[in-house]
Amino acid sequence: LREEFPIFFHYGGNENLPKLNNSKRAKCLRDNHDMRSAGDALEIVERNYTNHRQRKNCACRPCRDDGAAGCGTPNKCLEEAIKFLNCLHEKWDPCIQVHQTIPDLSKEQSSDNIEALEEDKPVIFDPKIHLSKRIDGFRI
Repeated sequence: LREEFPIFFHYGGNENLPKLNNSKRAKCLRDNHDMRSAGDALEIVERNYTNHRQRKNCACRPCRDDGAAGCGTPNKCLEEAIKFLNCLHEKWDPCIQVHQTIPDLSKEQSSDNIEALEEDKPVIFDPKIHLSKRIDGFRI
C-alpha cells in the first residue's frame, strides 16, 4: 500500500517535500521517468546501476534508457528520486519494513483505548491502524 501513494504532495512527507514537488528535476521525473507514486520512485532508485558513474554522461544501462526517454541528466534525477524517498516518514517509506519500525500497542494500552472509547475520552494513537478502504488514507 505504501508504494501506491502519490509521491508528490505525499501526506507522509516531512517539511522538505513541498520544496521538491515543483522543482525542475520533479518535472523531469514526472514527464520522462513516469514517476507518480512512492513505488515508482523506489523502482528508479533500485534499478541495476552496475558501472554507474555520477556524471551527466554516465553510460550505464538505466542512464542510457533515461536519456532515450528524454532525460538530459539521469544522474541528477536519480539523486532527486532518492531525496523524495528520504522525505517520507518511516511509516510511509516503502524502503522500510513496517514490522521493523512500528511497534504494536501493549495489551494494557489496547484495553485502555477500549475503555476510553466507551467513555468518549481520548485514546492512544495506534500507528498500525488498519483502513477499511485504501481511499480512507487520502486527503483532499
